[in-house]
Parts: sequence; structure tokens; C-alpha cells
Amino acid sequence: MFHKKNLRKVSKIFHILVSLTLVFQSLFPAMTLLSAKAFAQEATSSPEVVVTEPTTEPTTEPTVAPTTEPTVEPTSEPTVTQPTTEPTVEPTTQPTAEPTAVITETPVTTPTVVRTLEGGEVASIIVDNKSAESIENLNLDPETVVQNPSVITDKADYAPTDAVVITGTGFSPNTSYTIYITADNFSYSEKITTDETGGFVYSYQLDGTYRPLYNVEIKDFMGFLVASTSFTDALASDFSQGSNKNPTFGDLVWINSIIQQSNSMFYEGQSTLQRLFLVDIPVSADGKYVLTLSHQATKGSIHAYDFIVNWNTAISTSNSINPGTYVNINECNNLGPKVDSSKCVSLNSAGGSKLAIATPPPAVDYAVTSSNGDNVGEKVAAFDSQY
Repeated sequence: MFHKKNLRKVSKIFHILVSLTLVFQSLFPAMTLLSAKAFAQEATSSPEVVVTEPTTEPTTEPTVAPTTEPTVEPTSEPTVTQPTTEPTVEPTTQPTAEPTAVITETPVTTPTVVRTLEGGEVASIIVDNKSAESIENLNLDPETVVQNPSVITDKADYAPTDAVVITGTGFSPNTSYTIYITADNFSYSEKITTDETGGFVYSYQLDGTYRPLYNVEIKDFMGFLVASTSFTDALASDFSQGSNKNPTFGDLVWINSIIQQSNSMFYEGQSTLQRLFLVDIPVSADGKYVLTLSHQATKGSIHAYDFIVNWNTAISTSNSINPGTYVNINECNNLGPKVDSSKCVSLNSAGGSKLAIATPPPAVDYAVTSSNGDNVGEKVAAFDSQY
């Protein structure tokens, strides 16, 4: 009896030792796994860890697995514990599927690369903030502030032998520019320098050659246009026509407007007087000049002028048709501002021998019919045969 009891105790102790041995063996591989080196792939959006040997799922109270190779239920994202000097197993109540900050690293979407400058230095100066009220010696005098550059001439129109005075303002002070003066088949340029106020005055002498339009351009050292203007070289002229009843019939008053019933009285077949002064005509190499005249035959569908006759013929034929049409001609009265009266008197001296009296074209040079259907050639021939 004593032997059987002792045998049961020994058997019970043996079973307990066997059970402890199995528990120790089941725990020993996991401890070996934890002590081994862990290899992981580069961090991605869904990291995966490959486990070489399955481990038991830790619980609060470890139990003995009846099988030789226990397995662990896989989770969606297993957690890997960093290895320590003495690996231990810390059981948790519930395993965590999401990685913690200690275990995993958050991947950076856009990496920042810091470049190191070799052999260079970066210097910076930090200045105090300034308000507008604290800034001193701020010069806003309009006389010292550079304005928009502009260039003008002292007149809009010049005679072919005049001097053109060109004035510039608003340019950069003490700066070199180039002035260009151009016209048809003509170009001239010269360097100029502005003064301390950004201005200049330049005088250009016209060479006596008639050119209708001149352009003036100011360009900087790179050839960019800064300012420009223009002027004309039209001949100084004064055109007017004689009104013969303004108010006294027979006394001519030279006007720049039209001849009409309120200031004149003319009949069919008479001629009106036209006066034209040309001033500062350029000298011709051969002494010859050509003046081309033209006129309109109708105005507003009303027939007006037929043809052109010379000065003396206009006076004699008109007085022949209606005596007293021209009594006091007064060739140099009512002159415009561009005409010197002494020059007019000189031209009319010696009985008008210095006047240029043109010879009208013959009848054959006129068109057969005018714009309203009249045969102008026949009228010219009839006029010439009578006068």
C-alpha cells in the first residue's frame, strides 16, 4: 500500500516535471527568435515582415500547447519588437495590429535634400524695420525726379533754309544719347549729352533742300527709342482771292475764305483773281522752277470754274464784260503773317515786271468734256477767239 502511494506521488511529480519541460521547450524557440537579428524591407505604405519560425500568441497566463510545433494566427500587419540585450517577452492583453511610433517609421512623400555649399560663404545683414514716418531726407522734389522724356521743336513748320531748335527734357542727367533727324532719302545723326537736369538744346540747320516731313528721334546707347517728334519743311505760303464788293464794288479785299454773293459780284464769263506768295524757295541750280496749279470745275454739282487765264487777261476781260469789276487791285494789301510787305512791293515794282505771269494752256489741252458734261475745250476756244 505504501509502495503504491509513493509510486503515485513519484508519477505525479514526474508528470509535473514533464509538463514543465514541455512548457520550457515551447517557450525556448520563441526566445531564440526574439534574440535573432531582424531583417526588414524598405519602408513602404504596407510593410511586411517575414517570420522564419511561428511563435505562440502571448497571453496573460501561458498554457501548454499539446502539439510539438505550435502555430500563431497571422494578423494583417504583425508588429516587430526592437531587439534588446536580454530578450524578453512582454505579454499583452490584446495584440496591436497597428504599428507604433517606436516600431515603424512614417515614409516621407517628398524628401528634402539639403545641399552643402563647398568653398562658399553666405553673408546676410538684418536691419531694423522702418516705418514711412521714420524715414528722413526723402527727396520728392518734382524738379529732381526724372520725368517722362520728351522732345519738341520751336516751330511746327520751317522754311528749307531755317535753323531748327530741338529741346529735350526729362532724360537721365549727364547721359549720352544719339539724335537722329531723318526724311525721305535723308538721314543725319549726332551724339548729344544731357545736363545735370536731364535736358538738352540742339540746333540743326536745314540745308535748303525741300523735304516735306522730318522725323526727330532720341535713342539711348543700346539703340532703344526714348522720345521722338516731327516737323514739316513746307514752303511758307500765303494764298488768297480777291473779293470785289467787300463792301465797295470794285475795291479788292484779299480773303482766305470763299467768294460768294455776300462779298463779291461776278457774271458768267468773268474771271476771279487769285494771289499766291511762296517764301524762302530753295535756290535752283538751273534757276528754273515748276509750279503746278489745279482747280475744281464744280462744287456740290454746281458749275463754277471752267479754265485758267493769266492775271492781265482776267482783269481786262472782266472789266470788258462788267465795267468797274476791278478798280483798286491793291496787290500787297491784306498780307498774311508769313509774307513781308516789302518783298511784295519789290515784286510789284517797275510795273510788275518781276511778277511771274503764267501762260494758260491752250484749248486743246483741256478735256473734251467736264464732269458735268460741258465741252470745256470749245469754251476755251471761243474765249480765246473773242479776247
